[in-house]
Amino acid sequence: MKAEQQFSDLHDEKQRAAVLRNLADVTLLLNQPRQAIAYYQEAVPLLLDAGLNSAVVHAYRGLSQAYEQLNEYITALKMQRTYSDLLQAELAQISNESTQRLREELDLRHYIDSNTKLEQLSASQKGLLEQRPHLLKLQLWVLILAVTLALLLGYMLWRGSGTARLLHSLATTDELTEVFNRRAIMEAGRQEWLRARRYLQPVTCLAFDVDHFKSVNDSFGHATGDEVLKALSVTITDMMRQTDSLGRIGGEEFLLVAGNTDLLQAQALAERIRQKVETMVINGLGERRVTISIGVAGYQQNLSFEQTVQLADKALYHAKRSGRNRSTIYHSGMGQVPVHTGEQPQLKLVEAGS
Repeated sequence: MKAEQQFSDLHDEKQRAAVLRNLADVTLLLNQPRQAIAYYQEAVPLLLDAGLNSAVVHAYRGLSQAYEQLNEYITALKMQRTYSDLLQAELAQISNESTQRLREELDLRHYIDSNTKLEQLSASQKGLLEQRPHLLKLQLWVLILAVTLALLLGYMLWRGSGTARLLHSLATTDELTEVFNRRAIMEAGRQEWLRARRYLQPVTCLAFDVDHFKSVNDSFGHATGDEVLKALSVTITDMMRQTDSLGRIGGEEFLLVAGNTDLLQAQALAERIRQKVETMVINGLGERRVTISIGVAGYQQNLSFEQTVQLADKALYHAKRSGRNRSTIYHSGMGQVPVHTGEQPQLKLVEAGS
């Protein structure tokens, strides 16, 4: 800074401009971009007047870096473009001067240098031509590798999602009947119970059990017994709504959770199912018909889902003790005559707690 002042006092603008530009470089290195911009802007006119084109180019490059440090990217881009234009002009000037010198040398050494340059150019082009097939082959291998990796990654993602779906299905589906297993139907029932409690909607549980199923296995074999369970699952599934859930909770016993369904509607559904099951034709059973007993229990605010399932089981066992092939709604006095029998259809509703 003292030097700048001294050259200013001596009116030596050329040296002063050089000092200002160097001050700008130093302040820029010290992370003082605004001070550096001030020095560069003061130096540029002086450098132009002095004809120091290289220093002017350097100054615009410094301005671009300073504005970039200040995050003023648009201004930095303008300075960079000016720097590029000046540098190109300087290079063009240098190129013209070099061309002139080369022209003079070529005039003196025309014959010797011409042959040398032609040989060098020929060797360079030959080398490029020899390398080109290798480069193309390398690019092809890189492309093949990239495509292979992309396909492998896609396959792994697809395989992973498929495995996840399979594991979820295995964890929630009964292998034989392809309906919910016990854990899954209980979880679905709890969720339906929560919705019923939240929105004050009715919901019922229907517990099914195949009548005399042990005798089917003993008389016709376990394979035929499995076919009975499969046919029963398909029959009930076909009669369900999308909002209903069906699961096998053990052996020949099933549980159906019917959302937004009161006891009267559930009793009607149970009868339709019972009658439909009577018409099933199972290969291997001959003339024998399959029947089921059904226990029905409805939602009560003071009971959990698990407790309601237990009530449906009690109604189911009551139906079986009363002769089977019938549906029964749970009530506190289960010693009464069942609500419905296969021989004399009735729709008498007995509510829990009566």
